[in-house]
Amino acid sequence: MANSNSSPAAPTKFGTFGGVFTPSTLTILGVIMFLRFGLVVGESGLIQAIIIVCLRRS
Repeated sequence: MANSNSSPAAPTKFGTFGGVFTPSTLTILGVIMFLRFGLVVGESGLIQAIIIVCLRRS
């Protein structure tokens, strides 16, 4: 059983790198990938574009 006298846990802080830099970078890279996906499909075709994305994510 939990101790009834224990104080509530302090909130977890992510800091500058984990809370600001990483999410911002991932958002920017996701937008770039979304915007460039049409060009990749147009140049290489749908099947090859899917293969490129799958290879890039692994």
